[in-house]
Amino acid sequence: MTQRALNSTHDDLADAIEHVEDGEPVLLEQDGRPLAAIISITDLRFLEGCLEEREDRIDREEAVKTLAEIAREGTVPYDAVKRELGLGGE
Repeated sequence: MTQRALNSTHDDLADAIEHVEDGEPVLLEQDGRPLAAIISITDLRFLEGCLEEREDRIDREEAVKTLAEIAREGTVPYDAVKRELGLGGE
């Protein structure tokens, strides 16, 4: 991975973009600390896909837990909830 000080990137952004086009991310640093990265669109799409898959997995796990809880404890009919809240379930 190429590393650049943030203040020098202003001068050679074209060079940094060439590195990215060649498949090499560019790490931007300020005062020796990593601040940001420039990555290719392909890498961005890949990371977005990974995040979406992770979110889907978390959602599935939560759905399984909820269904297990419903199987153990049952549900409350909607009319009973309305009556309890005074919303006219009579």
